Amino acid sequence: MEKMSRLDLEKLKQYRDEILKAEIGALLFNLGKTHIGIGNWKDYFNNFQSQFSSYKNYYQNNIFENELESISQDLKDFIINKQVKISDSKKIDWIEFFKGDASNENFIQKVFFRGCENINSGIDKGSPKEQLKYKLWLSNAFGSYKEEIDETYFDDARNNFFCKLNFFLQDNNYYQNPNWQEIRNFILKEIKKWYSHLLSDNRFPVNDVSLFDQAYMTASMFKAVLSQLVIDNSKLSSYQNNPSSIKWRILGIQYDKLGLAEKGYKPSQIMWYRDISREIDKEIQDLLEIKYPIGNEIYKDETGVYFIVVEDFELSNKLKKEILKIFKNKTDDEFYPSFVLSKSSRGLMNLTTLLEQAKENFLKQDFSLKNKNLCLEFDENKYPIGVCQVCKTRIVYNIDKKDEDKNICGFCYENKTKGRLDKWLKNQKDETIWIDELADDNNRVALVTLKFELSEWLNGDLLNSLLVRNESFEEYKNEIMSAFNILIKNLKSQDVKSLNITDNDEKTFEKFFELYDRSGIYEPFKTMKNVLKEHKNLNNVSNERGWRDLTKNLLAPNWIKEYYSFYNSATNEIIKNKKKGKKVKLNEYIEDDGVKTHLYKIFILNYFMYQVYNTLLERSIGQKWEEFIYKQLNDWDIQNNEPKKQKINFENRKIYWNNLTENDIEVLSKILLQFILRKNPSPA
Repeated sequence: MEKMSRLDLEKLKQYRDEILKAEIGALLFNLGKTHIGIGNWKDYFNNFQSQFSSYKNYYQNNIFENELESISQDLKDFIINKQVKISDSKKIDWIEFFKGDASNENFIQKVFFRGCENINSGIDKGSPKEQLKYKLWLSNAFGSYKEEIDETYFDDARNNFFCKLNFFLQDNNYYQNPNWQEIRNFILKEIKKWYSHLLSDNRFPVNDVSLFDQAYMTASMFKAVLSQLVIDNSKLSSYQNNPSSIKWRILGIQYDKLGLAEKGYKPSQIMWYRDISREIDKEIQDLLEIKYPIGNEIYKDETGVYFIVVEDFELSNKLKKEILKIFKNKTDDEFYPSFVLSKSSRGLMNLTTLLEQAKENFLKQDFSLKNKNLCLEFDENKYPIGVCQVCKTRIVYNIDKKDEDKNICGFCYENKTKGRLDKWLKNQKDETIWIDELADDNNRVALVTLKFELSEWLNGDLLNSLLVRNESFEEYKNEIMSAFNILIKNLKSQDVKSLNITDNDEKTFEKFFELYDRSGIYEPFKTMKNVLKEHKNLNNVSNERGWRDLTKNLLAPNWIKEYYSFYNSATNEIIKNKKKGKKVKLNEYIEDDGVKTHLYKIFILNYFMYQVYNTLLERSIGQKWEEFIYKQLNDWDIQNNEPKKQKINFENRKIYWNNLTENDIEVLSKILLQFILRKNPSPA
């Protein structure tokens, strides 16, 4: 079934400019972080004047608009007056996308910021406690020093960027007739040069995440979601009401670049395969990022090129055909890719599964456009003599030119051999194409292939040695096990009155949530829990940061129906007091006086389950952790080599809590703690 093909490519083209405009705004939503005086950076630099203390103030205090006006009134008007059409009936001011969390627009707050930026921050950063000392510095992905953050990359660089953007728009007449593809490419190129020298966070050890890493991945995730919504906005309401329900997949276009290069027996032929692979990847990137903007490239290596797409994406035959045409035209029908899609997830760890399966997938090339007719030409002057020793697919005839003593087809001779000679003659300072220049004194050469193996880093195995914070593993493992047991005990309660969470139990849950990002997980939990405990009313929870909406989602009837023993499915009622026979209709329970006293307890339990699902399941699904967990829980059918799904169901994102043994709880606690403390892999 093709969910998105109904992937209406014509509608994607129709909305292309709108999607690219939204992507540009998302790429630039962190402009406020480029001020040297905000709280994250100000303690590391001297002799500067702070204009604002929070990156949100950049927009809330109109500083952004004033800076644009100081460069050019045209630039300010261009950004302020444009709108983005996200559906036939809804338009949003373009500037709202720049504002991010500072926007009052519900779609931006919920879908863009809560749904995309927050999860991306979690993937990239985790929950470190320690701040960088003395100086800001950027590390590489393995923790080694890369460069110190220079103050010239803050406010001066922002002003220079606005000047360049103004000149670019002015010089190309884009103020009057904007070309959004060119504007997007210009901005992406400029901020990559600029943002790559700035940090996203001043905490250690997440100083390997540059501001560009964070901005690009957030924009890419949002672009993928928006591409689906402009085609089919049936999920808009659920995404806005529950941003954490948004999921993504990874689309891989896989072909063996290394194997192709090894087909050549001359440097010129090896160089051709290397260059043609780059050209193919670039054309695919332009097709999927610009012409039909379904998402962005997030990873590329010798196995192919990978794009982030939204959860309901299915590759349509028409789009697949356009990709295959690139291969057909570029290689003269020589080789084709295979297409793979990961399972949907809130994380990106399942990229590794695609990489690990690449060798197997190389054998599943899509030859639907390949010319399968083998027509041998015979006459007294022309007859076949073999197969080309380079491409190994085309017939060589007696009249074809030979390369030394090798049979070589016309295409390989003209493009990979003679053609490379012509190119080398024009630039003899470039890489050599001559074997003689590479041979040793005995006229011997060897092809040495080097591969920097990343799979164990990408799947997280080697990342287990890199922690975002140093904690007592045994102590926290026991705390998490206690939280599991408190949850399971309360889920078995036969009535609401029997729910029992002591002050010490609350401290256990708080200690668990302290492992997560303080402002994103711990503080919201503590605030919402205390309000419900004191006021016993959902309406008293502030919605300033979407907290009331989150609380409402976590107290929704589906949680009660799914997990709690005091729910009576026959009558669709909640048993308040079994002894006294008191009940209440499920959809009325939040307002019931007999239940209100216990709302905070239900909230604590559901908030815990919510974080476990987002951490344990979403970071495991679609890759080897999934099978490992099934087997560790003895939930694997060895005979049929498939999961039983009696204790956990990754596909449906569900844990059957009452079926867990004490040993199962210990296993899950260890894995959960490991996922929280380690640096999690991210293509950013």
